Amino acid sequence: MKTNKKAISLIVLVITIIVLGILAATVIINLSNTNIIEEASKAAFKADMANYKQAYNLYLAGQYAADPYFDKTRISESDFDTIFGKKYSDKLRIVDGDLAYETLDSEEQEILVELSIKQYLPAGLYQTGTTTLMASWEELLGDTILEGGVIHVDANGVFTTNFDSDYGTNSSNGKLNGDLILSDTVKIIGSNSLEYCYVKKIVLPKSLVEISDMGFQTATIDAIVIPSGITIGQYAFTGATISNITFNKGITNIPGDWFHYSTITNMVLPNSVTSIDSGAFVDASITSITFEGTKEEWNAITKASDMGGSGIVVHCTNGDVEI
Repeated sequence: MKTNKKAISLIVLVITIIVLGILAATVIINLSNTNIIEEASKAAFKADMANYKQAYNLYLAGQYAADPYFDKTRISESDFDTIFGKKYSDKLRIVDGDLAYETLDSEEQEILVELSIKQYLPAGLYQTGTTTLMASWEELLGDTILEGGVIHVDANGVFTTNFDSDYGTNSSNGKLNGDLILSDTVKIIGSNSLEYCYVKKIVLPKSLVEISDMGFQTATIDAIVIPSGITIGQYAFTGATISNITFNKGITNIPGDWFHYSTITNMVLPNSVTSIDSGAFVDASITSITFEGTKEEWNAITKASDMGGSGIVVHCTNGDVEI
């Protein structure tokens, strides 16, 4: 009787092992099939994009052959079906005469960068104030297109845009109506990068080494923190409207050409500042300065007699002073 029970138990064990083996094999096959399908889909997308790019280049070549003065920027969305058909009509775009594709998918982005196809992001993504720019693009270079302009980071890490000033400050047409969070691919803020743009908050990366001349000229910014140890060019904030600008500890000098014709609600200066140059606050409208030091430390700063800013209230850690 015991022998029969052992035999039955052995049979049950063997059947269990077989069933588990079949289940494991099924899972492995399914996983393999999933990977194969994903790879096939990725390859098909890459082939499609390469074909569309080639087709568009051939179309442009034909237009230029017929008319040497042909202007590709005049191609409109209505020409899309004629050139490409309908397969990707909800994603492909022609923006300023360039082929672009709308996506937030990281694998598709990598393929588009490889093929030098611009990536289009609709402006609505940036109007909520919660969407971050380039957070999904940290390792990518190239053009990011929004309605109204192109954001570009080149191979040297220079951040620029080509937004048209016709859209106006605080435009409802997208611009950068949200938080601008730059990734570590950005090393330099190029000249006039945010001209006439409205940005709720700018987060500059640790990789940043320079803000070029007129880098934030005429921009409207709610909040920005300037890291220490970077080079800041002339007229960096000329004509800008900034609610809160904070300079991190380490900055020692406020030169005379950063804030011409700017409007600043509050400027935060660290107690590492030792000098303020001639004209620093001339022609600038600054409501108040928060100084991260005592009144005695503020008074010890070397200030040019014509630095400007008469009447500005400086909030120190132990009380207020007036310029």
